[in-house]
Order: sequence, then C-alpha cells, then structure tokens
Amino acid sequence: MASVKFYLEKRKSSRYLEKKEVPIVVSFTYDGKRIITTTGEKVKSHNWDPDQQRVKKSAKYSLEINDYLETMSENLMRYYRQTKILGHFISHHKLKNIIRNLNDEEEETKSILLVLDQFMDVQFMINREN
Repeated sequence: MASVKFYLEKRKSSRYLEKKEVPIVVSFTYDGKRIITTTGEKVKSHNWDPDQQRVKKSAKYSLEINDYLETMSENLMRYYRQTKILGHFISHHKLKNIIRNLNDEEEETKSILLVLDQFMDVQFMINREN
C-alpha cells in the first residue's frame, strides 16, 4: 500500500509563517519506506488547507499549484502500482524524478538502444568467427 501526503514545511517561528511563503512538502510512503522532500512550490501558511492538503481556492495561483500537486500524486501512485504489478524494484531515484517532474523515459530509451547496439556488435563478432 502507498500514500501521498502534502503539508507545509514546519518552521519554529510562527511570525515567519505569517509573512513568508513556506515550501510545500510531499511525503510518499510505500512498503514501509518513505520519501520526504519539497515539491518546489511555496505558499503562505494562511492560504494552505491542511485538511484538504491543498492551497485554498481563494489564494493566487491555487488552481495551478493544486493541479501540480494532483498530477504529482497521480504519477507517484501510477508508478508504484505499475512497478508492483510487473514485480520490479521500486526505484528511489525514479520516485524523486517524478516528484521533481523530470522525465527520464528518453534516458531509458537511449540506454536500451545502447544495450541493443552492443548486443548486435557481439552477435556480429560471433558470426564472423564461425
């Protein structure tokens, strides 16, 4: 089972929370493990709804930030489910890339093509010796 939670970074000074924007933190828990990191988004504490784990609708850019958080949550859960179904290892690196909204599919494709190219070279050498 996996879960995604969002909350504001905790600060010691409540005066700081009132005046400044605070980073939104994501916590992804899966199979007894957890990744906690910032999302890259910030919001003033009075614009955060801790129950909904989203920016209040009245706040500036709330729609964009909430869409971003929802997409991040969906992508994390999709990766977790697909990886579990296929019986593959869940990569901490891949999870962090999802959180940072990075797409390493292109990198994986290059790696696969490189391996295929190396395999074909070896097969050519084997066939050439026979």
